[in-house]
Formats: sequence, C-alpha cells, structure tokens
Amino acid sequence: MNFEKAVKEALIDKRMTQSALAKQLGISGPYLSDIIRGNRIAQQHRERIIVSLGLQGNVEPHENA
Repeated sequence: MNFEKAVKEALIDKRMTQSALAKQLGISGPYLSDIIRGNRIAQQHRERIIVSLGLQGNVEPHENA
C-alpha cells in the first residue's frame, strides 16, 4: 500500500492527528508531513511511523512514496 495513504488511514482509524504523531516521534509537524508525502528521505523515521501506527505488513519500509 502507498505509504502516504496508509499513514493517513491509520491516523483516522486511531483518531490521531499528524501533530500528535509528530510529538510522539519527537519531530516537527512540517517535517513529519514531508516524510509522509515523500519529500524527505528519512528511513529511520518512516520505520518508526510504521511501528507507531501498527502498519507492519501493510507498507514496505523501503517503499518509495
């Protein structure tokens, strides 16, 4: 599944905002948004997003956005 779509769906399912996820990860909201949209290459953060939202198996950690 597309990383951006998977993250957005997971946030909705968990009733969580991108800001809350960014705070949980210790990064800024705009930086998280760039990672989600694929504008930043931040593999470590992508993997933490996948784990935080329980997306293992739904998206590949190395998938291009």
